[in-house]
Amino acid sequence: MTPEELAATSQAPAASPAPGGGAAPPPSLESAKVTLALDPLEAARAVAPGKPCPVCGGGPLASLSAHDPELGRSMELIPGAACICTACGFKARGLPGTAANVIRTLLFLALGAVLAAIGFGFVRAQRESPWTHVGGIALHVCALLSPIVAYGEWRKARKKLAAKIGAARARFERAAEEREIRIDPHALLRAAAVGKECPVCGKAPLEGLEPSFLWSRSNLRCPKCRLDVPVTLTQIGFSLGLAVAAALVIAGAYALLAARDSIGNEFMLKGMLGIVLALAGIYTGVILQGAGDEPARKELETAKRRFERRKRGLSSRDEDEPGAWFQENLEAVVVAVILALVIRHFVMEAFVIPTGSMAPTLLGDHFEATCKNCRYHFAVAKSEGDMNASGESIRARCPLCGEETDNTFHSPDVHGGNKILVNKFIYKLSEPERWNVIVFKYPKNPSRNFIKRLVGLPGEWLRIDKRGDVWTKKNEADPWVLARKPKAVQEELWMPVYDSRFPDLRKDQPAWEEDNTRWSVNRGRAGEELEARPGTGETWIRFRREIKDNYGYNKWQGEAHPTGDVRVRASVLPRKGARSIRLSLVENKEHALVASIPVADAAGAHDMPLLTLNGVPVSGVTVRTTRPLLQPDVPAEVSLAYADERATLTVNGEDVLEWDDPRAPAWTDSSSVSLGCDAGGAVFRDVRVDRDVFYVEGGRAEFDPRRLPEGLKIPDRCYFAMGDNSPNSQDGREWGFVHEPHMIGRAFLVFWPLWQVKLIR
Repeated sequence: MTPEELAATSQAPAASPAPGGGAAPPPSLESAKVTLALDPLEAARAVAPGKPCPVCGGGPLASLSAHDPELGRSMELIPGAACICTACGFKARGLPGTAANVIRTLLFLALGAVLAAIGFGFVRAQRESPWTHVGGIALHVCALLSPIVAYGEWRKARKKLAAKIGAARARFERAAEEREIRIDPHALLRAAAVGKECPVCGKAPLEGLEPSFLWSRSNLRCPKCRLDVPVTLTQIGFSLGLAVAAALVIAGAYALLAARDSIGNEFMLKGMLGIVLALAGIYTGVILQGAGDEPARKELETAKRRFERRKRGLSSRDEDEPGAWFQENLEAVVVAVILALVIRHFVMEAFVIPTGSMAPTLLGDHFEATCKNCRYHFAVAKSEGDMNASGESIRARCPLCGEETDNTFHSPDVHGGNKILVNKFIYKLSEPERWNVIVFKYPKNPSRNFIKRLVGLPGEWLRIDKRGDVWTKKNEADPWVLARKPKAVQEELWMPVYDSRFPDLRKDQPAWEEDNTRWSVNRGRAGEELEARPGTGETWIRFRREIKDNYGYNKWQGEAHPTGDVRVRASVLPRKGARSIRLSLVENKEHALVASIPVADAAGAHDMPLLTLNGVPVSGVTVRTTRPLLQPDVPAEVSLAYADERATLTVNGEDVLEWDDPRAPAWTDSSSVSLGCDAGGAVFRDVRVDRDVFYVEGGRAEFDPRRLPEGLKIPDRCYFAMGDNSPNSQDGREWGFVHEPHMIGRAFLVFWPLWQVKLIR
């Protein structure tokens, strides 16, 4: 019954028939007070039709058989009067009467006598058997305990009824208390404002901050009743708080990931920092979840009810709050876990690079080495497996100057492999594209995941020439077509050969060789600076080292190959009087590609060809600009690249010229780069030389496109993948093809370490 129904019923109690027929007279007020004053155990004895209700004091109690015949008959099958209070709805079976107790006791005594007789018969019939003797004694004991059991059953019924009365009294009191307290949470919220009287206790003004662009109502506090009303944020405030919470959680996750690669005190510090940041982010999210008008109304209603109950001398404990809080947060946790599992399974997943087959694009477990000659920092692969106590000895070769140094690394020196994110649904919407970095199940063991670069597509023929370039064709009778890399992929695959910021300190092995005495190589804090002084005619300085496919990451890679796909770039400062700045790429000493970049307002600069091959202007050049490219005494970034038989000239980040070479060499014996200018002179800073990936022979001949003159036929619904670290990559050249069902997705982001975050191209 609802509290209103109970109140209405208590004001006008219905008359109930007495056990002997007719209406029972209502109990007096004094008898009702006496009944309510009894403790539940004593009040249980007074439960009978016609007696006052032990719960509400109303009554008299009505016979249940008269009030509800069907239920009454089912309850009266057990000795004891079944009764109900028509005022509060209390319903119970009374205690058994004296006659019922006597009958029950006699029944137990009779049962005990029967058990004793059986036990005596056992003892007399089988004296020689110890088991029958023990059984007889047990039956005698049961016979003696039967009266005690009868009394215990009577006491048990009394305690059950007392417990029922106590629980009913508590419910009735709570219902009565709730009827007395009427609260309008909306009115309380409207009355809550900074400086206004507390709507709960009315004894002090509320403390808080004035509204701003972050909150429409700040967190309000009452110094008297300790009211704490949550803040209501504006859209800007909520968005900013959400961003702060996400940033703290992400920063904590990064710190915890960094702790995985550390030991000792560093591990403890990073781990504690990560936990603190993550907990701060979660706490900020909890604050955001508890902000707003609805939580404020709930807090005001709860505080007002608690205050009113204390005024009435009642308990102020709120029983529903812990359960509601647990339910709300449990729902949030369950939703977050389900969402994380769905995202991990269908959308994206994090992977760790275990090996260096994709170096230097993606690194596995490695060490950081420093060249003792040029001070260049580079990654060196760690051997697979655990490291022994004496560490790991590695002879590292610098990819810039070629100096070899002996290093001994220990466990604290190990840097974990790159952590990457993989888009798992992209290939459900579109076909994989050549040069994508893909994650797939290892064909020989699908429980392992591999990461490689996609080189060959389903149904096509694939070949790699002696220059390390990739060629394809759709059908066996079709001509071969060079598979050029997109610009973004090519930028990712350029690998350093020289960097003027890390000059070679060996005086007997200079990196540059000039053709006359107009050049000087100056060394400063920014590294090597190449300067051509004014003079007569043009002048050149040539990079004298061999350009080969050396990998500083590899401890062993076999024979290095001369590479013709090269890029040279620099920051150049033309001097007054200079007509042009020149960049040259020479392959096999007979394929000399020269780019001449004119300087504005110089005499004859506009008549100068931008690109020449062996001194002859080339045809088919695509020029994308008509404005002057260089200005006197104004620094500019220039670059000349030759990759996949295409030359590209770039000035200040803009590709101003492209040319596809129809007469590219069939193989590369040597290659070099040169920098030049004419009579006016120039200064070259931040000079860098890079080389392209060179795909070498490896694996099994039946799967190696470089060792198959006729090419490798890729089956339908299969892909061919290779690693960027071609000399040390276990890829399709060894185990063949990746079947379409084994494709997991495309790697698109390195998210750890933090200083190496980048998009994967």
